Amino acid sequence: MGLYLYYNHYTVCGTFGQKRLPLKKVKQEFLPETDIAPKEGMQLNLNTWVGKFAGILTPDKPAAYQWAMFGLCPVWNDKKMYLFNARVEGKENPTNDPSYSGTRGIFTMPSFRNAIKSRRCIIPMDFFIEGPEKEKYNKPFLIHRKDSEPFFAAGIYENWTDKSTRETIRTFSILTTGATPLLQEVGHHRSPLLLDPETIPVWLDPKADLDFIAELMIPADTSEFEFYPVDSKIVKSKENNPEIEKRINTDLT
Repeated sequence: MGLYLYYNHYTVCGTFGQKRLPLKKVKQEFLPETDIAPKEGMQLNLNTWVGKFAGILTPDKPAAYQWAMFGLCPVWNDKKMYLFNARVEGKENPTNDPSYSGTRGIFTMPSFRNAIKSRRCIIPMDFFIEGPEKEKYNKPFLIHRKDSEPFFAAGIYENWTDKSTRETIRTFSILTTGATPLLQEVGHHRSPLLLDPETIPVWLDPKADLDFIAELMIPADTSEFEFYPVDSKIVKSKENNPEIEKRINTDLT
């Protein structure tokens, strides 16, 4: 239970939006055998909370978008868990120092160590939502690219089987790092691990060199991103409401 609470205190990213599942920024030379069409039954969500389903790209052959539940559940756990964030530092870097360059504890954490080695995925996003650490979603901000293009968060996934129903569910977590300068402006202490398009094939490769994978686990360059305040009532409603993207007036800048 301690591990569950450790990773499920609202860190980042706890809410994100998908309007499309694009790969236009990932040139064909990077992923030549990718089926980029969403699978039948996928219902994209602008307000994806823990426990909801979203589209992720996995290294299945050919690589393809999959429908997965936000909140990784380790295969060995009898009851469903929702480990929605996986800190790349594990239990190291307790102060969330963005310049931390030490051990990547995710490689030894029981819940994540197998997935990070061979079950890595990416999560396309149009935006994610975060707020000041002390106020969380009471004063939320929408973070997106200035050009409104999609971007890609790094994730890991597991296929968890409910022993009572024999149903197998694909589940995933978003990896996080210390806060980027942009998230520091928001007042938050963590950031999703964002990947450049050219690194995606390596990230998805189960045989990739793990030392190189570890080198990718640093706060992203978010100079091309911006944020603005949105309505907390819409965010917390957990409804798939397009009004979630609407900028509101606020004294908090």
